[in-house]
Amino acid sequence: MINKIKTLFFLLWFGLPAGIMAQKQGSPLVDSLLKILPETTADKDRAALLNILSHNYYFIKCSEGLKYGSQALDIAKKSDLKEELADAYDGIGVNFMGKGDYDTAINCYNTSQNIYEQLNDKRMIARELGNEGFVYNAQGDYSKALKYFLDALKLAEDAADKNEIALLSGYISRVYVSESDFAKAMGYAMKALHIHQAAADQLGLGLDYGTLGIVYMEMGKYDSASFYDFKSMDIHQKLGNNEQVKNVLSALGLLYAKEVNYEKSLDYESQALGMDDELDDKDAKAINLEQIGEDNLRIAEDLSSKTKTMDFMMPMGQGENDKMGKAIDYLNQSVALSKQVGDLNNLQLAYSDLAEAQSTNGNYKDAREYYIQYELYRDSVYSEKSKMRIANLEMQRNLILKDQQIQTANMQAAKRRNLVIYMLGGFAFLLLVLLFVIRERRRSENLLLNILPAQTARELKLKGKAAANSYTLVTVMFTDFKNFTKLAENMTPQELVEEIHYCYSEFDKILSKHNVEKIKTIGDGYMAAGGLPVENKTNPTDTVMAALEIQRFMEAEKERRIREKKVFFELRIGINTGPVVAGIVGIKKFAYDIWGDTVNIASRIESAGEVGNVTISGATYECVKDNFNCTYMGKTEAKNKGMIDVYIVEKPKMS
Repeated sequence: MINKIKTLFFLLWFGLPAGIMAQKQGSPLVDSLLKILPETTADKDRAALLNILSHNYYFIKCSEGLKYGSQALDIAKKSDLKEELADAYDGIGVNFMGKGDYDTAINCYNTSQNIYEQLNDKRMIARELGNEGFVYNAQGDYSKALKYFLDALKLAEDAADKNEIALLSGYISRVYVSESDFAKAMGYAMKALHIHQAAADQLGLGLDYGTLGIVYMEMGKYDSASFYDFKSMDIHQKLGNNEQVKNVLSALGLLYAKEVNYEKSLDYESQALGMDDELDDKDAKAINLEQIGEDNLRIAEDLSSKTKTMDFMMPMGQGENDKMGKAIDYLNQSVALSKQVGDLNNLQLAYSDLAEAQSTNGNYKDAREYYIQYELYRDSVYSEKSKMRIANLEMQRNLILKDQQIQTANMQAAKRRNLVIYMLGGFAFLLLVLLFVIRERRRSENLLLNILPAQTARELKLKGKAAANSYTLVTVMFTDFKNFTKLAENMTPQELVEEIHYCYSEFDKILSKHNVEKIKTIGDGYMAAGGLPVENKTNPTDTVMAALEIQRFMEAEKERRIREKKVFFELRIGINTGPVVAGIVGIKKFAYDIWGDTVNIASRIESAGEVGNVTISGATYECVKDNFNCTYMGKTEAKNKGMIDVYIVEKPKMS
């Protein structure tokens, strides 16, 4: 049964070449990105887009993921794009991992890690160490996997990356389950749970509850295990994650089978089987058919034990015959489907149960043949000495013919022994896969969010396109550095880029705090807007507050650079409020932009503004005059709009 858990969770969570789960969730995004790809020509943008495709194709078709990852790699090498190069190696490694080529995956992760070490990016180094640990865990080298996971966790904690800390804690918990160290397994599982509770991350909580269910099940605390399994299923049902719901139903089936409650096990496995058909998941269906067959077999054996005493050869009653017939039918279906999808793990389990069912039925000839098939497939999966075992099969046949009852007992003992051997390692590995897949999905989504606002990115994923929208009340802000060209002549290229990057990074943080959306940078100019893509009525005040904080930051940065005897930048900021149109346009760039007179006037206000101040139009003033002290500065001319009023914002009014 434990080996069955291993196979089940692999099929449900890892995404085999059939890719049923990934195709339903990932294809709309991939299709949208493929439409954009031909028009994305800038090397950095194209490499980033190819990397997103590479990571997403992992869930659909690894060979395609490798193709796009290789294209990203070529561009990144040619243009010396370090971050994109590291991400390309990571995406290629992920897809080799999906194909089962662990050595190549490790080499790719190592290369990616080396690049991130050159960039001193602790968060991404932690990611690569975690990936390497994941590969070693897949190969059953748990001590090595644990070392990599713990090293990655330390770096993630240094980088204060809560999401990575939670994911790695889940990985580590499962390794400790495989080593039967349940105290440590519980500790790391609870660590992940607390992080997701603090972040109100429902998906993370659903996964954590599933982890706790596993730990408690392995500890033999079945009531606690079922409690957390049901909590996990409730969350996944509310999120509409049907694959995870199906997974929990199967887990409950296995849990009740361990409790020897085969009626309940049969109920939950049957529900999971129904969802397999809905989702066209042949791999999981083969596993669930085998489990349902075993449930019926155990029920038939239980009925037989209650109605028979000493006469071993007494014919089976109607109830036993009915259940035994169903058991054999389901197991034969599982055999056929396992052969179709190439699942040797489940195939050998189904043959084992068929041998036991036929032996119980008194059909010893069929039992012997099924047992031989079980031995063959078991050896092909688990033993490097399979050739020697196959050579001895003839002797095993003779033993079966001599004593059918003794052979049946040996068959059952061999099955239990193998299940125990592979219980902990297989179970931990296949549940670790879940968090690995979730992390890669989140990484792909985060890459897309670096290009688009969150709402627009979601629309693109769901619909395959994002429509342009009109907004009636948007506040547009432009910033520009004074005498930028002249000052740049007195700085090295590296120092210039580092200073602009530092300033723009701080601008980004300030805007996020005030609910203002960054639109784009144009040379030394920075453009942002409040009130989109989600409309609100507070955007004039939000944008002015952000602008004042940006000027305070620039003043502090000026003082610091003066103390260090370095050249410094000073900033003009112009703001205007009114209607705009926003959306994704252009045939040469994949970018989110806004248009309209409101934008043009904001740019004119910035040009006419004073260094160190926040200059606003009359339209913005009318929106914020009750919240800020402002000084009227007269009028300035705006193209095609005539003369417009201009104000300088002094400070917020006291409430």
